[in-house]
Amino acid sequence: MTIFRTCLRILGVAALALIIARPGTSGAASDLARVEAYLDGLDQFRAEFTQYAPGGQVSRGKLYMKRPDSLRLEYAPPETLLVVGDDGWLTLYDRELEQADRIQTRDTPAGILLRDRIDFSDDVTLRRLSREGGLLRVTLQNAEQPEAGFLTLIFEDDPLILRQWTVRDPQGLETTVVLESLDRGADLDPALFKFDAPLWTDR
Repeated sequence: MTIFRTCLRILGVAALALIIARPGTSGAASDLARVEAYLDGLDQFRAEFTQYAPGGQVSRGKLYMKRPDSLRLEYAPPETLLVVGDDGWLTLYDRELEQADRIQTRDTPAGILLRDRIDFSDDVTLRRLSREGGLLRVTLQNAEQPEAGFLTLIFEDDPLILRQWTVRDPQGLETTVVLESLDRGADLDPALFKFDAPLWTDR
């Protein structure tokens, strides 16, 4: 898997979480409004993540986000990928290859996640909304590209906390990202979002 495919898999899933579905019921509308308010209030956080790829590969790392525009993904060894976003750009660095590539944030799904304000649109269809065992599960599909697959977000329901997401691609392959130790009150060092010496940190 290339450096871009690895990065965009996790960034794409995260960003899709911030696009609204058209609700089919008043209850769904209420729940989706709660999701919008929650995500809009999630203006900065850090978390540990575990990513489960379709082939059975498991990757772990740390995620840091501060809106607008600032993002850092540190994949733990043996993965060699580091992603740093700031000032409208994402730098993707492969430590093993000592190779860095840059792309504009607006050209990736991550641009939605890093907006100054999260405001839901109408270009995603709500496929399913359900509760089970204290969890709120929301499955979305891009209305303009239904062939792209499905996204399922899983929240703790009371209080609302994002715990994981799963993307199902057009081939039916699923990638799941589980968040742990999500800290909304973290004091994030601005240096986290500057690509300089590509070091693995314990922040």
